[in-house]
Amino acid sequence: NKKRRQEDFIITEIENNIHFAVDELFVETILNNLIDNAKKYGLPDSKVTVYLNKGGNQIEFGVKNFGNVIPLSSRKEIFEKFYRIQNVDTRTQNGSGLGLFIVNELVKLHNGKIQCKETIPEGSNFEITFYP
Repeated sequence: NKKRRQEDFIITEIENNIHFAVDELFVETILNNLIDNAKKYGLPDSKVTVYLNKGGNQIEFGVKNFGNVIPLSSRKEIFEKFYRIQNVDTRTQNGSGLGLFIVNELVKLHNGKIQCKETIPEGSNFEITFYP
């Protein structure tokens, strides 16, 4: 299993001139976790998209991949401590079930919200909304 450089698999869609106060370490932790999950559970050699945009009075950023869709029934539970979806992808990957829980807690500390949205035609989109 060869390692890929970030430039090889990350697509950025970043809107210019967006400014808001956040804890840099928190945001770095959030992004690292979401990108790691997107790589881990995405299709082999697929791209991961990181995006940031402003709409009205909110800022949205997220990470989306192309791979297996997270079942609708699990989309709220995945943010609970120690929860792991019971499917073949999670059984073959190491994990504690803490990553998305920690991400959710960090997002809440910034008065934001996170949700898992479906990516069409397949994949997952973890989108975070902040209200600066």
